[in-house]
Amino acid sequence: MRRGCISLGTIKCDDCKRSIPYPERYLLTEDKDGVSVHLCSGCCLDKGLAKFASKKDGSEVEFIID
Repeated sequence: MRRGCISLGTIKCDDCKRSIPYPERYLLTEDKDGVSVHLCSGCCLDKGLAKFASKKDGSEVEFIID
């Protein structure tokens, strides 16, 4: 399961080990065994799990939740 979340400042990316500051978005993925992985928006863009989407007020990072 994948969930797009907002950091409270206490989350670290499991890929690049960077601290994700408040209010940056991150992706939380859980596999069938219950193992959780936190990925920052930069790592999600690199892995193809997110893309830039243009909105009326500007571009935003949009997570791909399947």
